[in-house]
Amino acid sequence: MHLFFWKHKDLCSEKRFIATARHRIRYSAQKCRALDGFVIVYPMALQALKSLPHVPPLPRENNGEIRLMKFFKEICEREQAPTLDALLPHFQNLCRAASGSLSESEAQLFLPLCVLFSFFRYCCADTSDGAREQYMRFLFTLRYTQFEEIYQFLSPVEKCLQRDPTENYLKADADTKMLYRRRLYRYARRHHLSREAAAELLVDRAYGKGTDQSEDIASVLMQYKYVNCRAWSVILQWCIGILFACVFLILSLLMKTILPLFCLVLVPFLTEPLVYRLLAKRYGADILPRYELSCIPKEGRTLCVVATIASSTDVAQDIRRLEDNYLRNREEECRFGVLIDLPESKTFGDQTDVRILAWQKGIAELSEKYQTDFYLFFRDPIYNPIEQNYMGWERKRGALIQLSEFLLTTQNHEKQKQQTIKVLCGRSDFLYGIKYLMTLDADTEVGYGDIKKLVATALFPTNRAKTDALKTCVVSGYGVFQPNVVPTLSSVMATPFSKRSEGFGGNRVYHTAEFSLHMAQEGIGIFCGKGLLDLTIFACIMPNAFDENRILSHDFLEGALLRCGYVGDVDLSDAVPSNILSQQKRQMRWIRGDVQSVGLVRGANAKYLRVVLRKNIASELFPTFVFLLCTILLYLRPWTAVLPLVLYIFPKLLAATEISIRSQSARRLYGAVFHPLSRTIVSALADIMTLPYTAFCAGVAAVKGWYRAHVSHRHCLQWATAGDTERHMGKKGSLRYFVLTMFPCLLAAVVFVVTKSPVGCFLGTLFLSAPLVEFVYGRPCEMQQDTTLSDQNQRETLLDTAKHTWAYYEQIVGKDSNFLPPDNLQMIPTPRVARITSPTNVGMYLLSVLGAWYLRLIDQRTFETRITNALDTIERLPKWNGHLYNWFDTATLQVCGTPYISLVDSGNYLAALIILRQHFRVHGQREDLQTRLEILAHNTDLSCFYRKESKLFAIGYFPQADTFTDNDFDLYMSEARTASYIAVARGEVPAEHWETLSRVISELDRHFGMLSWTGTTFEYFMPQLWFGAVPGSFLYESLRFAQHQQILDRCLKKDRVYGISESAYDMFDHLKNYQYHAFGVPALAIAGAQENGRVVSPYSTFLMAQFGGGHTFHRHLDNLRHLRKHGVYDDFGYYDALDCNSTVPHPVQNYMSHHQGMILCAICNLLCNRPFEKAFYADPQMRAGHVLLEEQIPYFAPGRHLDR
Repeated sequence: MHLFFWKHKDLCSEKRFIATARHRIRYSAQKCRALDGFVIVYPMALQALKSLPHVPPLPRENNGEIRLMKFFKEICEREQAPTLDALLPHFQNLCRAASGSLSESEAQLFLPLCVLFSFFRYCCADTSDGAREQYMRFLFTLRYTQFEEIYQFLSPVEKCLQRDPTENYLKADADTKMLYRRRLYRYARRHHLSREAAAELLVDRAYGKGTDQSEDIASVLMQYKYVNCRAWSVILQWCIGILFACVFLILSLLMKTILPLFCLVLVPFLTEPLVYRLLAKRYGADILPRYELSCIPKEGRTLCVVATIASSTDVAQDIRRLEDNYLRNREEECRFGVLIDLPESKTFGDQTDVRILAWQKGIAELSEKYQTDFYLFFRDPIYNPIEQNYMGWERKRGALIQLSEFLLTTQNHEKQKQQTIKVLCGRSDFLYGIKYLMTLDADTEVGYGDIKKLVATALFPTNRAKTDALKTCVVSGYGVFQPNVVPTLSSVMATPFSKRSEGFGGNRVYHTAEFSLHMAQEGIGIFCGKGLLDLTIFACIMPNAFDENRILSHDFLEGALLRCGYVGDVDLSDAVPSNILSQQKRQMRWIRGDVQSVGLVRGANAKYLRVVLRKNIASELFPTFVFLLCTILLYLRPWTAVLPLVLYIFPKLLAATEISIRSQSARRLYGAVFHPLSRTIVSALADIMTLPYTAFCAGVAAVKGWYRAHVSHRHCLQWATAGDTERHMGKKGSLRYFVLTMFPCLLAAVVFVVTKSPVGCFLGTLFLSAPLVEFVYGRPCEMQQDTTLSDQNQRETLLDTAKHTWAYYEQIVGKDSNFLPPDNLQMIPTPRVARITSPTNVGMYLLSVLGAWYLRLIDQRTFETRITNALDTIERLPKWNGHLYNWFDTATLQVCGTPYISLVDSGNYLAALIILRQHFRVHGQREDLQTRLEILAHNTDLSCFYRKESKLFAIGYFPQADTFTDNDFDLYMSEARTASYIAVARGEVPAEHWETLSRVISELDRHFGMLSWTGTTFEYFMPQLWFGAVPGSFLYESLRFAQHQQILDRCLKKDRVYGISESAYDMFDHLKNYQYHAFGVPALAIAGAQENGRVVSPYSTFLMAQFGGGHTFHRHLDNLRHLRKHGVYDDFGYYDALDCNSTVPHPVQNYMSHHQGMILCAICNLLCNRPFEKAFYADPQMRAGHVLLEEQIPYFAPGRHLDR
């Protein structure tokens, strides 16, 4: 098949073109996947193909050919690849010459069709004329071309919408503009207009032409239409109910008993989750419109407050979490604070309580540290005659009401303020003019820029809340915004139970919006207590909305009155329970709150939300009904008792079936996480095993809630924070405690076993084993260690290697080199030192000095002397914006060759400065050196490499020509990962840069992970010297994947050594210097296989030895022993490489300074419990950025499948 041959009829029909393109893409996946760069451009072609069926017919030429397709076919038939700058005006001129105008469909499909035709030309190009490389580079350019730029240049609709008199469209972000276009398309179809005519009509109406009053374009287009989704929901529920009824009727007829029909009472409980899954696939997710904000404006001033109860423990941890949230959302118009209450008590407590003083001290230290206001609000407890205790009025609900009233009180009421809320920390200047209140729990983590996104959403006109005439509820817009909530990776990986219940934890790799059934049906979300409140609306509606001493789950009721908008493309992270006892404690609190809220739901959408509340209560009591029905059926006819249990786990059985038929279901995982299929099955079995306890807890909570709300009217506000519950379970989490607490399982086991039926005995055995199984699953996981070094011989071997490696630096670093490390020491033909160096060499030397101190190879005085001498020289070196030049002479300190600044080298150098400074700070040593290191790090500004258009970093900069390199670092798995991380963590570039980095996924041997450009160990593992990797994260999986492929890609038939990376190799230039090249494993490289790439570098093994532990670590030690057999070890440790390309492998008798530094630092990490990682994260900004590395494993993400 010739991939670029197109018949006339292929270009005359959209459907035929799509079918032909789809077939050719599949063919290219089989025949062209070995091409360089294919793994990147192939997903581009698939994505472009997806966008074709959703566009109206395209304009045609007189011969019937589609004008845009014919244009690209003619362009790509030329020998030279085009440029985008030339394509756009050329096509626009052709359209004007032909018909005078360009259609909206052509503007929308210009980029997708450009990608498709260029992809086919790339696949069939001849490598000899360089066309393939040209088209590959052209596709790489298209990859980071902003659709908005092309669309704005070509689209007539875009030019029309930009005339919006309110300028809402111009101020909107890219996703909102896409939402405008989708809604405009629906509007045009509904009114039988073209999109161009519909846009003109809306703009005219916005200017008041032809109408009595003007209409905002956004208010017309952003109106939600829920009729279709609502109708489909009802239809699906009826269909599912009828289907189950037919199944149970057939079973009744076959078994000649009506008992299976009893299970029909459980069917309504199943329809909601099944309908949700079906509608999510049918409708997908939508977003709320928002502005594009560079920072939070003054009219969006926000106070982010954590409402909690004072505790004598974990204050430091809560303060640290507050600091991290601040560092991830540093805004001039946003402040952070804590609203604190004392626990309920029989005696009165005030702000002199030791727990309040501990908080006050921590908040004051934060304010002094960052020279900004952190707030501590405190309420004096009042005596509650019903509860007969001193407590905060109405708990958290009352705290937010009183805080909102306090913030809206004018300065003339200072005396009145002090009677309700006391400000123990923070100045009151900022508190006047606050528009929004962001509420969080103590264990909630906010991502980078998430508060700004929420404020940008709240400020958009169609989202602004409007109340009814009496100001009792919000009737349009939203008074509260609820982000999506995901589990934190640390809490998910804490116990086997949390892994079983939550699956994959961490941040989503790409922040796509999550589907919400309630938003799709009614345009409202469900508030869960963590979100953005409109302060004025909240203070106006909530104070007198409900009776006192009644509301426990206030979140749902607040969301009903304020109208909650669900913001599915913004994530908050929250901790999850670590065992079933904690989970059921939390579930019981939710059930009590829901039961107590029955009859209290009000607001514009009250009718719908009352139904939602009843459904929530019914689903929460589902285990109770299942257990009761199962027990009844067991005594009537034992085998029928299985049917309710099947219905109970039916959604998980359906999920397991769906997972098993997906192409990615065979993937295996390295980390200590459950496979999705095994997790679903194990979770279903655990649900059956713990059914009696779950049913008992749900029933007791419902009865308690009803009794307290309608009979006793006491303890309605009783609750404990999630943190307190976890701490309580940690203290009492013994096996005896589990057995006593889960006594319903033991009673149920007796009840089932006495029936003497096989079904009863089997279920009774499961129930009897539940406490022991859940006790085991609730035990904390031993954090998987990267290495296991209990063997003293192994430690001595590594320490001996470290001594020899350090001897290299002692030999070549001295006064003659200005106390900086020369680039390399070559041993043949005669020993000579390369008297040049780079920022990476400097950084690795500084870390090597620190590593030698940790390994006790040098004393404190030598350590400080070497660091001081190196800093003296570094401060004298020429710099550009704080960056060291890439090569300079160690003797004269002059720049060598063409002046050049490397982003990668600057990132490595900067990491070393941060680690050294934090080491001195943590150990309380040498404040003068701390100051010097801080100045050097602060002056090294990485933002100068950042390109706002592509949201990526340039590879380097040429100062003389004042130009950056043409190419960018666009891969996550690259050596520039350190620079990207530091820049985002320090706030020098937006977090969108981190999301823009490509995660190119490859699958091999049923494992999967990210690819790098050349597949070197350096790209994968070098940044991990200070980053580390959390088991269960996507980064950890990718590192283990790379390690596995490195081991499989061995060299030599006998010893099978491995570890391929960039290094010197056995070839000399005219000056008899070893040549240097970036060698890599083909299976890990986007660039493909390389000639003569069988060069093994020992430092690669040391870098990989930090990960895997156990058997893998012993394999790495064996690999080092095999390398020694081939003469790769000498006076200064390991040579740079072993060249295995010839029949007899040759040691490359050369020592590279940065490779020696990696070896020494890796050994220090292995023997001293990762001191570089600890020092790196001792910096608060770097610690706050750790969420960037805790990405959720995208298990079902598509990837390139390779055959070895």
